Amino acid sequence: MRVALWTIVGVAIAATVARYALSIAMGLADDTAGATVLTVVSLAAGGWLAGRAVTRRIGLVFVVSGLLGSIEPVFWLWERVGPPFPEIGNEIGFDGWLTYWVWIPQVLLIPLIAMSLYPDGRVRRRSVMAVAAAAVVTASFTGATHNWPRSDGGAHGNPLSLPLGPARLLLAATPVLVAIALMVVLVSLVARRPAGDQVTRRLLLIPYAVAAAALLHLSSMRFLPDVARDLRWTLVLLVAASAVGLSRATDAQPEPSTLSARS
Repeated sequence: MRVALWTIVGVAIAATVARYALSIAMGLADDTAGATVLTVVSLAAGGWLAGRAVTRRIGLVFVVSGLLGSIEPVFWLWERVGPPFPEIGNEIGFDGWLTYWVWIPQVLLIPLIAMSLYPDGRVRRRSVMAVAAAAVVTASFTGATHNWPRSDGGAHGNPLSLPLGPARLLLAATPVLVAIALMVVLVSLVARRPAGDQVTRRLLLIPYAVAAAALLHLSSMRFLPDVARDLRWTLVLLVAASAVGLSRATDAQPEPSTLSARS
């Protein structure tokens, strides 16, 4: 399983890096630095954590997030060497439709699903996971059925768009649901701290610190250069710091009981 996992991870990382490097070499304007780094870090960290029993579920969530992020680079490379993808209506290819919205679950899986399992890979409260999953699914569905502007990157509209009434309702409800889910997950992490052992308490400091960094990032957005305004950089920090913390904890005490069962 590890060989297969790392083969998939390696191919996805190679495609992602190649897409970014080639776009720069070809002189194409490219603003995907944050997305590229997040995809690579998620894949690498996820592959590493997935090889450990205690952190396997969290690692697999990171890997899935990274694989979703690698879809656009794979399609970008394929367009230059392979036949065109089939159209699904309105002159838009399947690849154009998928890459328009697939970044949404890629981004939301990390703070919602992975952090619902943090730090020991277990679901403490099903209600928290249910809210997190509902937010990911709803936001993804909203993106997949949104009526794209016809002038957006040459796209001629989404052939799977919803009628205007339901679409407006989803567009209004989705940000609220995602915000609620983020708060629910964060509160659940705070609630775990008092019952946790010393290792667990230290690990829980990571999402707290990243949440504070995210607020600082948002508040200072207008002072930052364009490349630094991408909120994906905050997720890069969350994935990298979580992976390092979990790796050190399991290296010190590799038994499943390392992370408090009461936390």
